[in-house]
Amino acid sequence: MNMNPVVHFEMPYEDRARMADFYTKTFGWKAQMMGPEMGEYAVVHTGETNFS
Repeated sequence: MNMNPVVHFEMPYEDRARMADFYTKTFGWKAQMMGPEMGEYAVVHTGETNFS
């Protein structure tokens, strides 16, 4: 059985770099830090997606 992956969720943080480091080390997720033009968001990729 194939399960649908989570593709979007939001988490609050006080220290963006610390949050990204934690989830990278804990789950192997990849973080992409966005700049001020994008609200200083951290986009985290939790796995592969295939939208066909």
